[in-house]
Amino acid sequence: MNTETDVIGAMHYILEKNNFPTSSSDEYNYYFKFGLTRLVAQTLPQAMQNNKSIAYYQQQLIDEISRNINLQARPYSGILELLDNLAAQNIPMAILSNNNHEYMAQIVDTYFSKNKFVAAFGTNANYPSKPNPQVALIIAKQMQLLPQEIILLGDSPTDMQTAHNANMLAIGAGWGFCDKNDLLNSGATKVIKHPKEVLNLFN
Repeated sequence: MNTETDVIGAMHYILEKNNFPTSSSDEYNYYFKFGLTRLVAQTLPQAMQNNKSIAYYQQQLIDEISRNINLQARPYSGILELLDNLAAQNIPMAILSNNNHEYMAQIVDTYFSKNKFVAAFGTNANYPSKPNPQVALIIAKQMQLLPQEIILLGDSPTDMQTAHNANMLAIGAGWGFCDKNDLLNSGATKVIKHPKEVLNLFN
C-alpha cells in the first residue's frame, strides 16, 4: 500500500502547525523508510528529540493521518490481482504495518475487505513496531506455520530486518519506495520487480 504521500503530508502539516522548521522532500522520503517513529524523531527540532516529545508529536501525526485517511493512499499496481491469486491457491496471508493500527485497519476495510487475511496488525501500545519481531511471530502462530516457512514481503529496510529477527524469508518488493540496493543491503534474500513475481516463489 502506498501511504507515503499521506503520511509525509501529515508530518509536514504537523511541523508547520507547531511553527517548527520543515524538512526537504528528500529528507521526509528517507526517514519515512524507517517508520513513523523515525520520521517524527528526525524531523523534529533537535531540542525536541526526546522520548516524551517524540511520543507526543507521533500521536499528533497519527491523529492527523486518521482524520485525512486515504487522501492519496492507493494499492500499488498489481497488488489486488496478487491477493486474488494467492487466495485462490489457499495461501494464508497477513498484514504487518508500522502505520498506526487503527489507520491501517481503515485502509484494509477500504481497499482489501474482500480478501481473506489471517491477521492484520499495525502498531499501538500492544503491538510494537517493526523491526521488533513480536507481532510477526504472533502471525506465524495464527497461521499455524513455523517462521521459516513464511515469506515476509516488504519494501523497506525495516521489513527486511523484521524478517531476519523473526527467522522468516526476507523478500524485497522492488515496486515500493526503496531501491533494490537498500533492500539487499538490509538483508533481502531476493528483490522482485512486480507483484506477479510473488507467485513464482510458491512453485
